[in-house]
Amino acid sequence: MAVVLVLSTLVIYLTVGTGSGPLLQPVNSALTNLAANIHQPDPLEYGSADYAEFLTISRSRSLISTPTPISPAPDQTFTELQEPDPTGVPEPTPYPKVFDASGVPQEGMPVEAFTVDNTAFYVKVNQANVRQAPNTSSEILARCTMGDKLTRLGFGLDWSSVKTADGETGYVLSNLITSAFVAKPTPTPTLAPTPTPRPKPTATPVPASGSSSLTADQKQAIIDLAKSCIGVRYVYGGMSMKGFDCSGFTSYVYKTLFGITLPRSARDQAHAGKAVSKADIQVGDIICFDWDNGDGVCDHVGLYIGGGQYIHAAHSRGCVLESTLKSTNPVVSIRRIIN
Repeated sequence: MAVVLVLSTLVIYLTVGTGSGPLLQPVNSALTNLAANIHQPDPLEYGSADYAEFLTISRSRSLISTPTPISPAPDQTFTELQEPDPTGVPEPTPYPKVFDASGVPQEGMPVEAFTVDNTAFYVKVNQANVRQAPNTSSEILARCTMGDKLTRLGFGLDWSSVKTADGETGYVLSNLITSAFVAKPTPTPTLAPTPTPRPKPTATPVPASGSSSLTADQKQAIIDLAKSCIGVRYVYGGMSMKGFDCSGFTSYVYKTLFGITLPRSARDQAHAGKAVSKADIQVGDIICFDWDNGDGVCDHVGLYIGGGQYIHAAHSRGCVLESTLKSTNPVVSIRRIIN
């Protein structure tokens, strides 16, 4: 406002001119007083103690704001995405494969690491052993046959934890069971014995071959031992539970139960012991077949267990199994080892 007044007065002064006339005396007096006021020292002049106090009070009351320096934004750090392994080599499994001397897989995974399951499974082979632990050296708790239903409780690499219909729990090889339904085999009717023709009155009577001297307990022991071998794999020249061939299986039964050593080959076993007719066949008799050439020479043997059934190590099936003796089978001889 003071500046406007000074400028207005100056304009009048320049227009009218200088002088000391009555008209200009009031103007001159006003200019003199205004100039005195303008040039009078300001008590808040820069550098004075009062001015410093003024700045302090003003800043504290936000009357004078001092700009806050802006710090530069920190550099952003970027994390690179980890590239996949270019080699493509998979991580090794922590549970390596383990096999017994016969090549049967033994469970390498701890049972507590088994995948939990609760699924119905069925035995798909003639016989599957349920064992106390998931390996072939452990005790057999139960023997299941084809079509038996099991509940699989869990599974590892090669073995499954199962519960039988009788409530027995144990372990079985996983490749012996399946989740697909398997029907129980239809019982085979007992093979009717071939009637022996009556001799002519003029002919010399043929003496009866007689009954086996085996006791009922001995016959049952033969049946039990033979059935326990079902499922053991076929191994040429094998004579143990690690593997059998046909003559090795019959030799194993007689050596184990009676200490009898049979001839090693099927051809030689066809001449062991005593020949009996098919009508007189009994538990423990060795059945001699000519499957291959039809030349009447024995090339395969099996062990008769009664009811028209026999057990043998079949190369074509790759294991020991139970079969039915049929009238069409090429039987060349039946041998009774213990008379």
